[in-house]
Amino acid sequence: MVCSKCGCEEFKITERKTARDGSEKYRQRCKSCGASKSIKIPPKVKSESKKYVITSCQNDVGVNRNFFESIKLFTELNDCELIVLKTTSLTVDNITEPPIWGVSEDYLVEDSFDIGDSVRVLASIRVSNTMVNPLSGMDDLAMGKHIIVANNQLQMKTLFSESVEKPIFAYTTGTISHPKYTQTKTGFKAKRNHTYSFLYVEVRDEKTFIRDITSDESGCFYDITGYYSPSGYNPIDSISALVTGDEHAVKTDTHVSFVTYYAEDSIVNVLKPKYIVRHDVLDFILGAIITKTISS
Repeated sequence: MVCSKCGCEEFKITERKTARDGSEKYRQRCKSCGASKSIKIPPKVKSESKKYVITSCQNDVGVNRNFFESIKLFTELNDCELIVLKTTSLTVDNITEPPIWGVSEDYLVEDSFDIGDSVRVLASIRVSNTMVNPLSGMDDLAMGKHIIVANNQLQMKTLFSESVEKPIFAYTTGTISHPKYTQTKTGFKAKRNHTYSFLYVEVRDEKTFIRDITSDESGCFYDITGYYSPSGYNPIDSISALVTGDEHAVKTDTHVSFVTYYAEDSIVNVLKPKYIVRHDVLDFILGAIITKTISS
């Protein structure tokens, strides 16, 4: 956020009020010139959300037990449905018949399904775990929805959307299975890209939120405000760093800036990062226009 009068980027909150409808009104004052500005945040709507944890498992290969137990703890504490999609190895020898999956059938899903009107899980499509780009050629299957494909590699791809307000993406899941590939160039690349991870999918207020969570070397992982492991959940007081997206300060969306930095429950105030890494604060497109105008 940039002060329209002096260009300063530092503000302090001088007043905060909550209206009867639950909306909140804030007044910010520029630390440099003292100019003030009011911001109104719509009321928070309480509603039930549906939450899912989606990962994959390869046949006839051992499972990362620490990671799987950490995932089960996460699903229990966050009231999620755990879904494990099947991926079939196309290159590993000595495949058993029937295949051995290493996890309970209660979690396994092999038929495609939709999550609400926004997510399509393509469980019935088996993509080779040795493909360099497992999401290649998947665009036409989206039909206006996010798509999720089972694969040992973790990948995300932006898809074409007819609406700027509704971007859509394609995701792979990562896996809970240990790597097992042939001693070939293709196998070597696949092993390098092998990722212990899962997707967290939440549908709330007709909005969909998807993020990937990746295991560390011990099979445990961090998510937002805590560390999950087979031995339990350990909350954390702060994070090491927050890396924000491109800022282009003169074009910053006021609401996004407020919920990122200034609101009581903003990302910064909740996570308390020790460092904030900000990208592309300057907007050189505008700078180029100003330079061109002055020179002419």
